[in-house]
Amino acid sequence: MAYADPGAQPFQAPSPEAMNVGAPTFNRVGWQNMQADQVPGWENLTPDKQEQKMAALKSGGEMADAHPVFPETRPCNDVCFILLFWGLAGGMLVWAAMNFSVVQDAIDSLTGRLPNNIGAEINLGLIGTAAGVSTFAGIIGCAAFVYLLGSSPSCVVWSSLICGPILIIVMGAALFVSLPEQIIVAGILVAVGLCSLACTFFCLRDCIPFTIEVADCLADVIKENPSTVAISLVGGLFGLVWPMLVLFSAIATVPVFEDVDPRMIVLPYFFILLWGAQIGYYYTHCILCGVFGRWYHKKDQASPMCSSIKNATTTSLGSIAFAAFLVAAVRTVQLAIQLAREKAQEEGNPALMAVLCCLECLVACVADLLEWFSEWALVQVAIRGTSFIESAKITYTMATQGNLMAIITALIIDSVANMAMLLCMAFSGLAAGGAVYLGSSESPNQMTLTGIGAGIGLLPGAFIGTTAGALVSSGAKSVLMSWAEMPEVLAQLRPELALKFEKAASGVDA
Repeated sequence: MAYADPGAQPFQAPSPEAMNVGAPTFNRVGWQNMQADQVPGWENLTPDKQEQKMAALKSGGEMADAHPVFPETRPCNDVCFILLFWGLAGGMLVWAAMNFSVVQDAIDSLTGRLPNNIGAEINLGLIGTAAGVSTFAGIIGCAAFVYLLGSSPSCVVWSSLICGPILIIVMGAALFVSLPEQIIVAGILVAVGLCSLACTFFCLRDCIPFTIEVADCLADVIKENPSTVAISLVGGLFGLVWPMLVLFSAIATVPVFEDVDPRMIVLPYFFILLWGAQIGYYYTHCILCGVFGRWYHKKDQASPMCSSIKNATTTSLGSIAFAAFLVAAVRTVQLAIQLAREKAQEEGNPALMAVLCCLECLVACVADLLEWFSEWALVQVAIRGTSFIESAKITYTMATQGNLMAIITALIIDSVANMAMLLCMAFSGLAAGGAVYLGSSESPNQMTLTGIGAGIGLLPGAFIGTTAGALVSSGAKSVLMSWAEMPEVLAQLRPELALKFEKAASGVDA
């Protein structure tokens, strides 16, 4: 199962002398020979718990051996979930089309309530202009981010860490200048920004060089495969179409259930909206994981993007839909608990409010954990073509084998992904607002229309920005997961980065 290179030397974990440190706290051992006392955190477990974890570890390892990376053929897994999604999407499309007059009347009624007759000026032309311009601008923002990442990864990493706190400080100062009576809120914003800056310079400073090294590696892969930027177009188009389809279907449904509590209509449509949004994100995530995985394992180098799109669109789409279904379901339960808590608050039931608040926090933690783990499991879906459950088992084994949690703790690559999203949203919002501003120069509501156009532009900008951020987050996850299984490959491709991974896994400053 290992990557074969006739001229390569077998990988050797760096010695303490090579790292110029004391003996590491973690020694890499393959899952076949791993013992419970060799895994950080397992040594204090009861023998029964250790036995259960070792059984899960070996089960995932055996599954990995049975499913090599990038096989010639892949089965279609978890097909029922994508069929259910397509059936649901098709049903909503037909339902919205059959009741389009109801949808149009509802939109006209809503826009007719707006002041200064502004509703008459919000038409398909304005929406189309804002959407089209924002999508194009978002792609430009994505390309700009990739260029900056490739030319100066250190500048991008530092900017991603300090721009957010500085923006918060500026917001606090602006609030104080414009509304001096809000001095407490302004002071809190400034204090939060200053604390974030202090955390960056004093708490995260040691993690920054490691993150820059990883970002530099990812930038090189992106430059080898510039077509990855085009994936942002998929995110932008999906970000326009899917929310509109769900909204139109929901508007058509409301008159049919006039006597039903609106919350009962909100919940299913919230689930549908989130399910589709997660599928869109996980789809691009799997494509990018496939590209980075093929770079790592030297597979399909002639057309890594085409091969990745093919797998994500066919054999892996069911597993993508399954992962998105689980996340959407748990988030919907979280929303249901939140609505129940708000109802209990309206009824003045503090005991029930306290119980629901605790339950809401618990479900939120489960949802966050599920989202986080799903992204890692989908790396195996992309590179092995296994089902989502099989991929989760393999992920558990490989993450344990490579002590990935120690590396993830020392890596702050998500901040770079957040910067990409903010950059694309800024490009999209400003471009859409500017286009509407120029197109409504004769309108007395020019500034209001400009704000509406900018708001419309933020939606595709957010989806494109999420895709741009996935270039680094998905890439980092793919490289880390591949390294956990086959470290000798990275030792040949990027020796310095491989050494830093080993240091981080050993609990040594990278």
